[in-house]
Amino acid sequence: RGIMKSYKNMEEFAKECGIPLDNIKATFKEYNMLADKQAKDPENGPYEAYGGGKSWDKWGKKFYHSLPLDVDDAFHVAIVTPVIHYCMGCLKIDPGAEGVYEAEGVSATPSCTNAT
Repeated sequence: RGIMKSYKNMEEFAKECGIPLDNIKATFKEYNMLADKQAKDPENGPYEAYGGGKSWDKWGKKFYHSLPLDVDDAFHVAIVTPVIHYCMGCLKIDPGAEGVYEAEGVSATPSCTNAT
């Protein structure tokens, strides 16, 4: 279906997409460093982790796989375009799933809260 495209390395990908390879190298270096910190000290990161616990990643990632990332490796890449479900935004809620801001009567749906 043409969803995925294979690249022999990140240099090939970077050229096709017009991205400086040094940017990808820097991203991989930071990602590998965060993964290493998380593996060595999973309970003491400075950030709240997605799903609970602590993380060294500011976005809350705490599980890393297929490491280390290396720009010389082959990659299969898919461009993911956001759809409305991924663009809904954020609503802070209290333990009763009530919206925590100035609009009264706003409740979060199970889809927003991972509730059933």
